[in-house]
Amino acid sequence: MKKFKFIILFVFFFICFYITFFIKGNFETNLVRTILPQSISDYENIISIANKSSAVIKVVFEGGENQKEEFLSKIDKNIFDVNNIDISKFIDLYKKSRGNYLSPDDRKLLKNKEYDAIYKNAIEQLYSPISIQLIPFENDPYFLLSNFLQSNNISPNENTDKTSAELIIKQENGLSPDVINKQIAKLIKLQNKLQNENEKIYLSGIPIHSYYTSRNAILSINIITILSLLLILIITYLYFKSFKILFPILISILTGILTGFCAVKLCFQNFQVVTLLFSTAIIGLGLDYSYHFFFCEDKNKTFVKNLTYSMFTTIIPFFLLYLTGIELLKQIAVFSVFGLVTIYFFVLVYYPEIKISFPKKYIQTNSKRLKIVLCIICLISLCGYFKLNFSDSLEAFYVPNKKLMEAERIYNQINGFKNKIQFIAVQGINDEQRLQTEEEIILDLKNQNIDCISQSMFFPSEKRQKENIKLVLDLYKNNLNKFREYLSQKQINTLKSEKTELIKAPKINEFMLDKNTSIMYVYSSNPIVLKAKDAKIINVKDDIEKYLKEYRYNLFKIFPVMLIAVFVLLSLIYGIKRGLKILLPPFIGMFAS
Repeated sequence: MKKFKFIILFVFFFICFYITFFIKGNFETNLVRTILPQSISDYENIISIANKSSAVIKVVFEGGENQKEEFLSKIDKNIFDVNNIDISKFIDLYKKSRGNYLSPDDRKLLKNKEYDAIYKNAIEQLYSPISIQLIPFENDPYFLLSNFLQSNNISPNENTDKTSAELIIKQENGLSPDVINKQIAKLIKLQNKLQNENEKIYLSGIPIHSYYTSRNAILSINIITILSLLLILIITYLYFKSFKILFPILISILTGILTGFCAVKLCFQNFQVVTLLFSTAIIGLGLDYSYHFFFCEDKNKTFVKNLTYSMFTTIIPFFLLYLTGIELLKQIAVFSVFGLVTIYFFVLVYYPEIKISFPKKYIQTNSKRLKIVLCIICLISLCGYFKLNFSDSLEAFYVPNKKLMEAERIYNQINGFKNKIQFIAVQGINDEQRLQTEEEIILDLKNQNIDCISQSMFFPSEKRQKENIKLVLDLYKNNLNKFREYLSQKQINTLKSEKTELIKAPKINEFMLDKNTSIMYVYSSNPIVLKAKDAKIINVKDDIEKYLKEYRYNLFKIFPVMLIAVFVLLSLIYGIKRGLKILLPPFIGMFAS
């Protein structure tokens, strides 16, 4: 019988090993996916926006372009792209159809037929020593293309002694968090190497925050784990005067954790890494089962019954967590229930085979002192109750250190980002309709004095291109002759008769959520009034906080159900009065916490 038990244990470990290493499963590290329910309509949009934000590393150089070039030349191009919007790769398209693109100011002047103002601006630029013209003057005498590109300058650096860049982590490579953290560690090492007292480099962005947070979290978890193990060792030795008991206890807990892990992996498509963090509670609960066994001298039916009831009253609250509908809590429920049941059976089946004798020892308690301590705890808890306050704000989850806060502030300052960023998702049955909707929204936002960035600002719709071409031809027809001292008659005639093709707008990945949905970046601290039917405001922060609040309410609703369920079970086993006595200590303990 003894051999049969250990054969079963060997087979069990083999199955768990197979599930762990050979059955495919994704580890989910995205906390937004953990918090948001997949049933909501904007789920994929919010996830896509969060992924875009979490791939951007912001860099500020306080030392000029040479420092910037040296830093960017040494980054791993297989891991990072530089800048999220690279206009240079579209210059050939712009040159090919230069009449299709107009800056908002030029377009307004042309629509109002203010040709003299356009001419005056062109002459000023012609004689300006800092004027830049991408194509020969005879092909664009009004600097229309240059004005268009300048109007789309996303990062107007106001401070000449500082420049910025953005490193975009290439998500198509499917990089793991470990690989990304190693790359960020290299960036920080490069930062320290290139900067000095007079030339500083500032790194910020979500990947940088995540790196420092995870590094600090690992250190904290390691310290807490080591202290916990030391405390268990000390308690075990003080009571049993032996370390032999630790081996079976550790095996039982390891078996429970392994079972819980495999159960979650089989029941869910993605394994939330946070589940492991929250589910370590079964270590302490599993330890209780072992101590119950070794403390009890007579392993009769009463002992088995009591241990079984203890197991049921423990797993009922975890089981009810599954009913909340929250992905993370459902995984914690499955992990904990399967883990605790496994530890329970391990204790009952395998511990009787362990022959370890311990000296009898009885712990003396002073009831008077315990009552005094209990009164003090209750008094402190009551004071805390009146100060109890719940926060569903994302800021409550994480407060960055001063170094990172300063880096974020400097980046926003030199890039002119004074307002918080909001997002508008725009849908369309085709690219043309989507771009037209964006252009309509841009006009509405301009009337509200709100700045934004969208794909249509770089490549307008074909409808807008047709309008621009007509406006430019009218300009040439009515005003081009004023350039006779700068252009030959042949050059003037060529411009007037030039035919321009419509350019199909290429999709810029930074502005696309999916093939039919684009995103507009809006900079405003005030509410946005949106009239377009095919567009929707997506406020990632507000949406996540809304669901955090909803989850809190759900947990408050299910908590009384947990208490009632456990109380009913205890009352059926021990009677109402005794059941209430058993339930009261953990309830007071929870209230005190």
